[in-house]
Amino acid sequence: MTARSLFAALAVVLASLPALAQPTYTRWALADSIDAVLGDGDFTPGRWGAHVVDLETGEVLYSRDAYAPFIPASNMKLVTTAAALDAFGPDHRLETRLYGAGTVAYGTLDGPLVVRGAGDPAFAGRRYRTELRGVFQAWADSLRERRVRTVFGPILVTDDAIPDPDAYFVQPLIDALVEADIEVVDRTVRVVPPEALPRDRPLVRLASHRSPPMTALVRLTNEDSDNLYAERLLWATTAAAYPGVVPHSELRAAAVGSFLRRIDVDPRMAVVADGSGLSRENRLSPAGIVELLAVMWTHPARATREAFVASLPVGGVTGTLERRYRRGDARGNVRAKTGYIREVRTLSGYVTTAAGRELAFSLMCNGYTVRTSRVNRAQDAVVELLADFEGRPPGG
Repeated sequence: MTARSLFAALAVVLASLPALAQPTYTRWALADSIDAVLGDGDFTPGRWGAHVVDLETGEVLYSRDAYAPFIPASNMKLVTTAAALDAFGPDHRLETRLYGAGTVAYGTLDGPLVVRGAGDPAFAGRRYRTELRGVFQAWADSLRERRVRTVFGPILVTDDAIPDPDAYFVQPLIDALVEADIEVVDRTVRVVPPEALPRDRPLVRLASHRSPPMTALVRLTNEDSDNLYAERLLWATTAAAYPGVVPHSELRAAAVGSFLRRIDVDPRMAVVADGSGLSRENRLSPAGIVELLAVMWTHPARATREAFVASLPVGGVTGTLERRYRRGDARGNVRAKTGYIREVRTLSGYVTTAAGRELAFSLMCNGYTVRTSRVNRAQDAVVELLADFEGRPPGG
């Protein structure tokens, strides 16, 4: 047989054989690869917790110390923003109101101006100082329309509006009144609890301002990891859950616990000291975070679900992940919340695998002594493994 006829016969035989299956990852191979990353001795004495779940099937693809409590840093914002969206819905706007405490006669308000709020973080945030000037100009115009030309003062700001009014708030307000030819006799600005407002004078509503929609507030909180926004959102959520009561820290923790129970997440997986994650007293478990992510992924209100997912930074594209995942399959594919305080680095969110499976994951590292960039690289390596994973669910 000539060489040409031999090759021809071999081609016929090969063509008659079934196509060879392409090699794919198994769940166990994926777990071994992740273990190789997180088990590196460089991280000792630090410890890793991790949990990865298929959002459609519920299959656990990886778990490592997943039910242990970890300091979450800014991963706490996932709980805060989920609770706010669940309580208010994505279209809700928080309202800040301007009152006059007293009566208006002959163009004079014989008492203070009162600013009362509902926890709007944008109203207190420095990033909106330009917009604040416009708000205060509108308020001054409203006073002029009511023929108010003199205000005895002072200016009382309840702590549900602005917890710590600084020059970004105080001066634009006074400037707007002066520019509108409204004299404020006593320009002192005092922060008071709502119950400390004058009770012997009627509160006359003069003007108001509504925040951007909740979906925008939540997006700024998660995408830019804004601590002020997170704290104010937790304040607002607690005030809505317990109206008429000052939302002290124990009550804020109770509001979060109530939310977690309502969505069937075990509240024992969370210790809430604040809404931003700055406190080292906060505790979340990787499994608890993934459970929260799974619930929000299937939230019965579609708009709430979409607003939550869209609020998370996109790998290589937006927010705190803009400079990470600039190459590889995770770019534009992973949506996740970062977290950092000293010796704490966390990352939790969603990623789509090469096989099209939607996963929720949480990677938490506490107590490490290596550079944070080393922990980042480990997290990024795990996320890339998840994005590249070709395994299909059982029976899939």
